[in-house]
Amino acid sequence: MNIDVTMPRSFVAQGFINGEDAKEAPFPTENPVDSLEVPSYRAFQVTMINAGNPAIFINAEALGLRGNEMQADVNDNAELLRKCEAIRAYAAVRMRRVDPTTININARILSMGKLHHATTGTGGVAIAVAGAIPGTVVNRLVANKAGGSIRFGHPSGVMAVGAQAEQKDGAWVVTKAIMLRTARRLMEGPSSLAPELRTLHHDYCHA
Repeated sequence: MNIDVTMPRSFVAQGFINGEDAKEAPFPTENPVDSLEVPSYRAFQVTMINAGNPAIFINAEALGLRGNEMQADVNDNAELLRKCEAIRAYAAVRMRRVDPTTININARILSMGKLHHATTGTGGVAIAVAGAIPGTVVNRLVANKAGGSIRFGHPSGVMAVGAQAEQKDGAWVVTKAIMLRTARRLMEGPSSLAPELRTLHHDYCHA
């Protein structure tokens, strides 16, 4: 077996057996192929599957591509990037990755001159703070319906954020900002530390 990579080394086989995704049906729509209507574009024949990651498969020809493009061919094509983002956003709703009834607002963040594929953590904090201060654009959209927290939709899903702010001497001061993210245990087991590292670890954890 040959694998063409930049720095070939010994083979390592990775297996994924009965993972979290195995509890869900691989096709959120229950169809191996769907017609996905994307406003401002057209309907695309796509496969929407949840295996490892939620993914959307579409023929390259449907996007005006050959299938052998390199990064620059895609990243330098602004219209193609907009089209791909639109397809992904509408597919996310069809795949029930985003339930429109569970979010307060939609938000999109531009980073490095391009639309972010999801949202930045710091951008989420900014949304939380803006939502907590009366009179801002964000606050006007979520006032009286966010209950102190904001769930906003982005191209890859939903993020929940919240903040507290108060006025002191006529100026707004942010006292707390919270961003909810998910985490899962990656490993469990003993570890060995050098004596000097044990002391450093103890001092840090009990500071």
